[in-house]
Amino acid sequence: MDGRVVRLSEADAEQAGAVLARAFPDDPFHVYLFPDPDERDRMWLALYTAGVRFGCLYGESWAVTDPAGEALAAVAYGFPMPGGEFTPERMERSGLAAVADLWGTRDWQRFETALAAIEAAKRQLVATPHWYL
Repeated sequence: MDGRVVRLSEADAEQAGAVLARAFPDDPFHVYLFPDPDERDRMWLALYTAGVRFGCLYGESWAVTDPAGEALAAVAYGFPMPGGEFTPERMERSGLAAVADLWGTRDWQRFETALAAIEAAKRQLVATPHWYL
């Protein structure tokens, strides 16, 4: 790939979120939460956009551009732990609170329940400290 690595800003969050949403259209976790493809695209776009914004604000968000340097071809974001905690204030500022509202109580609770199960499995199976991207 002839693109370049760039650090993202909040202004890049929507474009970066779209890259991530397009990367995982049939991911089993995505399908589990939203079986309808149109709804799935809309809901995960909102989550990934807010996630990238959270990364810009409280961690790091990076991308690789296409060879022309005009579009994003790949995206990654992460948060330091400790330091990247999801407080109510941070959720609000990043847009994650709005995603929870968009998804609705039932779907957001399913999402949180699934994430809790994943975290429990990681605590049992993955040595700490570690980075998960």
